[in-house]
Order: sequence, then structure tokens, then C-alpha cells
Amino acid sequence: MTSGPERSRQAAREAADDPRLYGATLDPVYADHLCGMDVPAGIKRGRRRGEVVLTAAAVAYLQQLPVGWDCHVDAGRRRIYFEGGPHPLNQL
Repeated sequence: MTSGPERSRQAAREAADDPRLYGATLDPVYADHLCGMDVPAGIKRGRRRGEVVLTAAAVAYLQQLPVGWDCHVDAGRRRIYFEGGPHPLNQL
């Protein structure tokens, strides 16, 4: 069985050619945390404070992290979780 981070890396590799982008408006502290992460690649700041834009590969990576980890994305790609609280995630 592979670990959460290894599953995350594999999911990101498989989604590397997916052109979809996702966006979320978060508390600025969460947005800073997400944009400051070394892994996954494909996360940048949006135009407004607290906005983030994620590539499909970044979302795939965050989906495979164990439930309960900060920055986890749900299976439907509709929410991103920080400290257990859900925040809407939308396809752009």
C-alpha cells in the first residue's frame, strides 16, 4: 500500500496534461499557507486578497492527501478543507 503523499504525487503526474483550473477564496492566512507550499506545484494567487488558482494537477495532489490533513480537497472537487472547515472550490 502506498502512502498518502506518494498517492498524491502519482495523482498529480496523471493529471499533468489536464488543462482545467480551479479557484477558491480563502481566509488570507490559508491562502498564504497554500501558496507558500513547496508541493504541489500549480498553485498561485488570484487577483483579490485570499483568492487562489489551482491547476488540475494540484487539485489531484490535494485530493489524495488523507482526510483531515489541511489543504485536503474532497472527492467531488467542490471543497478544500483547512482546519476541518470546508471552503468552496470552483472550476474556472
